[in-house]
Amino acid sequence: MVAPMSSEGGAPARGMARLERLLRNAMTRRVDAEVRRLRAAGVRVVRIEPGQRDLDAMGANFMDPRRRERVLDTARITAPALIDRAFERKGVSV
Repeated sequence: MVAPMSSEGGAPARGMARLERLLRNAMTRRVDAEVRRLRAAGVRVVRIEPGQRDLDAMGANFMDPRRRERVLDTARITAPALIDRAFERKGVSV
C-alpha cells in the first residue's frame, strides 16, 4: 500500500509542520483502519509511506515544488531501505 499522506507510528513536529502533521495523523488513522480490514481478511499488506527523514525533506508544505528535488533525493535513499525492511519482516527475499 503506497500512502504518501500517512506516517505509521506518528511523526512529531514543531511550528508550521505541526499543522501538516494534524492532517497527516487523520490520514494515518484512515490507512490504519484499511490495513486492519485487509489483514483481517488475510491480505498481506506492506505499507510504503514517508518516514521522519522524508517528512523533514518535505517540510510543512508537502506540495511546495521548490522542495521536489530534495524530496526525490531523500526518497531514493529511504524507499529502498523501507521496502527491504518490510519484506524482511514478512520473510520474503527481494
